[in-house]
Amino acid sequence: MVIHRSESKDKRPPGSDGWLFNSEQEMAVSFTAAPSTDQDEWSYLESAALIPGRPVGRRHKRRMLRHNAEDAWKLMQQRGWEQCTPKW
Repeated sequence: MVIHRSESKDKRPPGSDGWLFNSEQEMAVSFTAAPSTDQDEWSYLESAALIPGRPVGRRHKRRMLRHNAEDAWKLMQQRGWEQCTPKW
């Protein structure tokens, strides 16, 4: 996931949002920009089980520093997660 830094902390930078899906685990993760502070840029990661024929499972949301979210995105792709369209 390529993250472009923005001059304005209130504006979402291009490329800050994305989705990954793991078919073996039947899980999806959403990465979105979170409100930033003067010191740090943040992202939200929201994950849920996606079992065919059932409603989206309970979603879990957490906030992490943007550079950690970028690292998580790269690591997840290395472990077989694939970019996908929004799931909820």
